[in-house]
Amino acid sequence: MLRIMNKRTGYIRVVEIREIPIFVHWSLPLGGVLFSIFCHVNPKQWIYYCIAFTLLVITHECGHLFAANILRLKVFAIEISGLGGLCQIERPHQVLHSVFLYSAGLIAQVVSFLAALAYIKLFGDQQNVFCTAILMTFTFANAWLFIVNLIPQRASRSGFANDGLVLWQLFLHAFRGHKHPHPPLVFTPTNQTPIFPPETRLLKKPGFRPHGFIYGIEILNDGTTPAEFVIKSLITHLGLTQAEAIVKTLDIHNTGGMLIALPSANEAQRVADLISNEALIAGHNFVCRYASTR
Repeated sequence: MLRIMNKRTGYIRVVEIREIPIFVHWSLPLGGVLFSIFCHVNPKQWIYYCIAFTLLVITHECGHLFAANILRLKVFAIEISGLGGLCQIERPHQVLHSVFLYSAGLIAQVVSFLAALAYIKLFGDQQNVFCTAILMTFTFANAWLFIVNLIPQRASRSGFANDGLVLWQLFLHAFRGHKHPHPPLVFTPTNQTPIFPPETRLLKKPGFRPHGFIYGIEILNDGTTPAEFVIKSLITHLGLTQAEAIVKTLDIHNTGGMLIALPSANEAQRVADLISNEALIAGHNFVCRYASTR
């Protein structure tokens, strides 16, 4: 499944590969355990199925990564859990590119399924427990996960659309004139984005003041603060959804800064102080301050 990453409940950042943070949810082993129970496997062998299930989820996400690399799209983060995975990737501009990107995980599953069947055909049943776990997972569990990913649905709690739903919405957009499910989000290379001096006041610059703005916070792009920190701050202190925080973070990055309106001067000052203190503690040169037209 596709979708910049904020720190969501239950996820732990375990590693960073080529500047891509990898997050793992505590539920990840449950996928393998449930499949082990379904297969009536000895509990002593559950660990093998947990590893195999993790490899299957990674295979799906690697399909998205491969497509993103071909399309030269930025990958922000990857998260995996017992229900599958999410890949935070810059959105393509062309519909065909979107179709390729969102179907790449499913394609990777089909390839791994055929590879497992070919291995069984060539070498037959395996006595090795781990090899059996891999083959069972990459055939039966793979087929189940493929169907789950393909049937259009939206996660009830996170609101994320799975690959099947996005592909169906792209079909409706291309052939029925429906709204694009994920309009392109442009990520401008850091060396091409505007970076204003810390003393810059966006209220004095044309094009930055939102209609009706009275109180709020002013955020400047410094070119060094990680997007992950900005997204987490916007979600935590402004109550934005992940999708809203992603859009605002990319706007800040691409335009050089943003003014965000808040209902009162006290609220704006409180939010600005909290974000600034967190940035200072984290060692970021992040400019977030109170702004008002009064």
